[in-house]
Amino acid sequence: MLKLTTPKSFLRFARNMTVGELKNVTPKDLQDYKAEFLTVIKLDYREDFATVKETNEKMTVFAIEIYGEQSKQHKYLHRNFNKGESVVDTHYAQFPSPTVLEGWVEHSKSGFYEDYCVPSQSYAKKEDV
Repeated sequence: MLKLTTPKSFLRFARNMTVGELKNVTPKDLQDYKAEFLTVIKLDYREDFATVKETNEKMTVFAIEIYGEQSKQHKYLHRNFNKGESVVDTHYAQFPSPTVLEGWVEHSKSGFYEDYCVPSQSYAKKEDV
């Protein structure tokens, strides 16, 4: 069974936070998020990924047995897993890594970016606007 763990920190929503909101993130918030990310999220991701990988390998073997090695079904399973389109990959991709998050917070506090920018998009420099 998959865990699909979600961080407890409010920083799990960082992809949707404005630069103005990221300016209010404290170093303690970043430390707490990093600790949770490394001790809980990363480990649960590895466990969930191993489960999905094992299941995908079983499904691939069945697809080869039933439909053949070069069948559409076999190619689809192989492509789907290798592109990172599983439920596990999509779920954990929502949460930024601590390094990326620290960069967003640092840039937001530099005063070099517009307040309406969102981290998931590229930052707009004030000179470009």
